[in-house]
Amino acid sequence: MIIATYARTGSTKLGLDLAEKHNLKFMGEIEGSYLKSSGCENRKIETHETNFQPMLSDQEYYNAIYNHKDMVVLINRGGYLVLDKAAYVVVRDNPLGCCLSFADLLMRPTKGDPLHWRSVLLYTRLMFADMISLITCAVEHPDDLPIVWFEDLYPHHKQNLKYITHESIYDIARTFFTEFIEASDIHYKLDILKEKTSY
Repeated sequence: MIIATYARTGSTKLGLDLAEKHNLKFMGEIEGSYLKSSGCENRKIETHETNFQPMLSDQEYYNAIYNHKDMVVLINRGGYLVLDKAAYVVVRDNPLGCCLSFADLLMRPTKGDPLHWRSVLLYTRLMFADMISLITCAVEHPDDLPIVWFEDLYPHHKQNLKYITHESIYDIARTFFTEFIEASDIHYKLDILKEKTSY
């Protein structure tokens, strides 16, 4: 079972919930830095609300992509590439809230060196590229996709921006994110998706 999405849509929690409900193994986010052989540190397990992200062997990683019928797999980088295979396509109606949440996640303290706030802005811009790619492909897709809205999954969600505000870059980040969001047509495309789905 594949969940196609982008960062900060509540899909890690959804994956955990689906795995429990269907008695499947949740493989977590399938992304190269979570390969044991990558040599990368697992920041997500330290900073994410779920404290969940396994480091995968090469075989586990391969199976999660190509033989995933008995597992739940989260694809939140390049999710637009697997829309035809997805059991769930999770989107969020608030691009700015999503970007601020992602930046806040990156600002959270870890055992390693902290990211410079300028790097956080760049990484967030790259995450937005995944977001608009998935939204664009979902709008253009000829079939009805299994769209699930973050706002339907978590109707009482309260945005927690503790770390980005603590570092006093909130205004800079909000301005930067608003500029690239408003320069795009993502709000128009989200409105189209709303018309095509139950949200």
